[in-house]
Amino acid sequence: MSIRDSRPLATLLTQIVSDLSFLLQTEIRLARAELSDKASQAANGGMFIGIAAVFSLAGLFILLMAAVRWLEIAGLADRWGYLLVGAVAVGTGVALALKGINSFKPSALVPDRTIEQLKADYAVAKEHVS
Repeated sequence: MSIRDSRPLATLLTQIVSDLSFLLQTEIRLARAELSDKASQAANGGMFIGIAAVFSLAGLFILLMAAVRWLEIAGLADRWGYLLVGAVAVGTGVALALKGINSFKPSALVPDRTIEQLKADYAVAKEHVS
């Protein structure tokens, strides 16, 4: 075997290493972009929790007192009105908090597109090797 016969193999191996390097760099950029997107979604979830807290505290006291007064005028004792209105307020607060917490679940932060792309790249590489 002469040196000239081995050069195309060396060139081929160099090209394969170069292509794999480029593919790995591309996948890393995709993972970074997707993780940044997921972090942004989590930040938006925190923002919704904060907004819910501000609105709940600012307007809730006045509205709750008005609802209790309305129930008192309708004939319900004020202590029962406080209990009823308080239960509704707590239920609403829990629902808003659960919506915000759903943004922080680990499954919502997984880089799905990157994982799918890596699986596709693996399948293509496996097909070319076989």
